[in-house]
Amino acid sequence: MENVLQAVSDSIQVCRSLGIRYLWVDALCIIQGDADDWSKESFQMSKIYENCYLTFCIVQGDSCSSGFLKKDYAPPNVKINFHSKFNSAISGLLTLRMLLPPSETVRKCTREAGKYGRVNRSPGDIDLEHAAWRTRGWTFQEDQLAPRKVFFGNLMFHVSRGCSLDAADGSSIGHFRLMEGIDSVERGLSTWYSMIVGYSARTLTVQQDKFPAISALARSFSERFPDQKYIAGLWGSDIHIGLLWTCPAWMEFDKYQDLVSETYTAPSWSWARRPLKANWILRGDKHPTSELIVRGTYVIPEKHNPYGQVSKARLLLTARVFKPPTRKNGQIRFKHSYEYWKHMNFPMFNYTLRSKGKRFMAKMLFDWDSFCALNDNGYPRGPMGDVSLLLTASIFPGDAPIIKSRDLPNDQEMLLGIVVRPSPEEEGAYEKLGLWYTEDREKGGRKLWKDVPMQDIILV
Repeated sequence: MENVLQAVSDSIQVCRSLGIRYLWVDALCIIQGDADDWSKESFQMSKIYENCYLTFCIVQGDSCSSGFLKKDYAPPNVKINFHSKFNSAISGLLTLRMLLPPSETVRKCTREAGKYGRVNRSPGDIDLEHAAWRTRGWTFQEDQLAPRKVFFGNLMFHVSRGCSLDAADGSSIGHFRLMEGIDSVERGLSTWYSMIVGYSARTLTVQQDKFPAISALARSFSERFPDQKYIAGLWGSDIHIGLLWTCPAWMEFDKYQDLVSETYTAPSWSWARRPLKANWILRGDKHPTSELIVRGTYVIPEKHNPYGQVSKARLLLTARVFKPPTRKNGQIRFKHSYEYWKHMNFPMFNYTLRSKGKRFMAKMLFDWDSFCALNDNGYPRGPMGDVSLLLTASIFPGDAPIIKSRDLPNDQEMLLGIVVRPSPEEEGAYEKLGLWYTEDREKGGRKLWKDVPMQDIILV
C-alpha cells in the first residue's frame, strides 16, 4: 500500500469498508506510455463509466493523486448513545463534530467571507466551487456518464445518483447529468453543444487529448443515435449549426495562432482547435435551415478509437462564398460600431460590412477578438485581405431577444455563416476565422446572395 498513490490507497480503504471487491484505476488499468493500449482503453471508457457500481470523485486537493480521507480540518468527534423513542429496535451511536473551525464558524455566522464561503451556501457548493477536479478535462465525461458518484470534499462527502448532489449533513444542490433523459436527436444535439461549452473551458495537460477526453460521451451519444455521424467534435446532421461557434477571446491574431498545438489536434472549423472556451450563437430550440451541402468528410482518427485523436480532418462542402467589396487601398469596407445592443447581442458583432454606397451588407466578428475591440481606427487587425463569407444557415428568429434586431419585425429572416480565408497550409482549401450574419435591410439579407453561385469548397 505504501507504494501506491495516496488517492489509490484511500480508494482501496473505502472499497473495503463498503464491501466492494473490484477497483478500476485508470493509471493502473491502462498501460502508461503505451499509445496502442491507451487508444484501446480510452474507447472503452463509456462502458466503464456507464456500468460502474460507484465512482469516486476527489474534489479536494490540487492533484488527481492527492489523498482524500485526511481533511484540512479534522476536529475531534463526540459520540452520543442513541435510542429511538419511535422504534426500540433502532439504537446506536451518533457522531457529532463542528463543521468548520471556530474562527470560520464566527465569520460564517456574521456573514463575512471566510475560507469556505459565505453564510447560507451549502457544503456542496463550497466543496465544488474551487475544486481542481472541476477544471480538469478528463473528469468531465466521468461526471456525466457515471450513474452513481461519491464526491469526497474538504468539508464532507456527497452522493450523486440523479439530478441532485446530497451532502452528508442532509443538504442538497442540483447536479445534472446532461445526457440523462434525452429523447430526441434535436434535444441530444442541443445537449451536446451545452456539454462542449462546459468541457471546452476545462484544462488538459496534453492538448491532443481534447477529443479522447470526451470520446466516451461521443460514443455514448453515437450509440443512442446511430444515424448521427461524428466529425471532429461535431455531428453531420447539423453541421450548419455546429460550425457557428466562436471563442470569448481577446488577443492579437498572431497570439491566437500560437495557441494551435504544433502536433495536430483539430481542424480550424472545430471548437477543439485551441485551448479556449467555445460558445455557439444558435442552440437550444433554434432550428435553422441548412444553406450548404456536405459532399463528404475526411477524418483520420487514431487506430482503436474512432472518437479519439485525429491526425487530419477535411470538410467537403458545396456552398455559397462571397468576397467582400474593398476600397481603392485594398481594405474591406468595414465600419466599426459599439451599438451592439441594437442587433444580435451575443456575441458582439461590431464590424459592419458595407457596400460602395455605404449601405449595410452584413455584421462580422473574428474568433480572436470577441469584443471587436482590436482595431486601428475601426479597421480590424488580422488577415483581412483574404477573408470571404461562407453561407451555412438561415433562420426566422421570431421574437428571440438574443438574436433579433430591435428595429426589424418578428418575421424577418436572418442568414448566418462563417468567415474563412485561404488556408496557408493547404492550397485550394480554406480555414475558419470568425462568424457573420446578415438580415433584410439595405443591401443585406437574401439580396446579398442572389447572384452568388454554389461552389465546391474544402475546409481544413
